[in-house]
Amino acid sequence: MSVGGVSLSGTQFAPVRSTGSNSRVDEASRQVRLDQQKVDERKAETDRKAQTAARAAAELKDAKAEVAKDQAELNAAKAEAKLDVYT
Repeated sequence: MSVGGVSLSGTQFAPVRSTGSNSRVDEASRQVRLDQQKVDERKAETDRKAQTAARAAAELKDAKAEVAKDQAELNAAKAEAKLDVYT
């Protein structure tokens, strides 16, 4: 025997859902899956963009190092040219 959805032994019974309620739950579950799929797709796209940005940052760092090396060589050549002019 149960009273208020609870049996006298303490075991609780779930209330019976109507068919309309089941379809609403199914629709909500479907929408949650679609939303999760969109989130996963956006995360994947963000990860791809982050990887691209990291590669670009590494290439920029390398390019700046090359420019600094070229500038140092140019400065050395200028200094040598000035010495040649004064000697």
